[in-house]
Amino acid sequence: MVNSTNPWEQATVLFNGEEWQPGTTGELNTGQINKIEVQLPENIAQTLRFGHANGGNPQPEASPDWGTDVQRTDGKFTVQVSFDAGYSGAITLIIYSREVDTPMEVPCQVAKEKPVLRFWYESTGGEAPLPPAVVDIRLNGWSGVHMKLRYADGTGVSGVPVTLYRPEKEDFKHTTGTGGVVMVNAFTYDTVGLRTFEGIAHLPGGDVSGKLLLNVREWPWP
Repeated sequence: MVNSTNPWEQATVLFNGEEWQPGTTGELNTGQINKIEVQLPENIAQTLRFGHANGGNPQPEASPDWGTDVQRTDGKFTVQVSFDAGYSGAITLIIYSREVDTPMEVPCQVAKEKPVLRFWYESTGGEAPLPPAVVDIRLNGWSGVHMKLRYADGTGVSGVPVTLYRPEKEDFKHTTGTGGVVMVNAFTYDTVGLRTFEGIAHLPGGDVSGKLLLNVREWPWP
């Protein structure tokens, strides 16, 4: 609820399904579509409009567009908001209506999306499948698989230390380069069986990891 001195006192605001509490900051995220919902009795307003104040940066996108009438659907006024990947900072959400004299302002914090670490093939430019999918490799055959640290939109994150743990091999340590890529030395295995590779990127805000399941097999296979 908002404070008891204005018509917005009966409003409930939700960010991605979580109810906002007065005196706190609403949480938004880059790299995803954020759903903002407002529940409001019909005797206060029939339509709402959404706006933002942020000093010109970032420039979030909204659907419906900022400043246009939003109708109540299933008891809620809903707008979807998205930000460019990699941004973080403060923004003020403004909720208003032609039926209410003063707007409602909700302070928000846009959290930078946490990147993901994926195994990657230089030969094809594609990413290796995630577990539980298993990648077959040839017994005694040279194999190459690399890593890429990126945001959801594909933007690479450079300059981050990464460690690769491989069974029966020395740990491989490197720093992500252009495009967030770490090129790993080729390797072989001389016994068949399953192996799990795990890469860990050491970010200031906490580690992120990725895994690759390998099955070393006799060649040829069906």
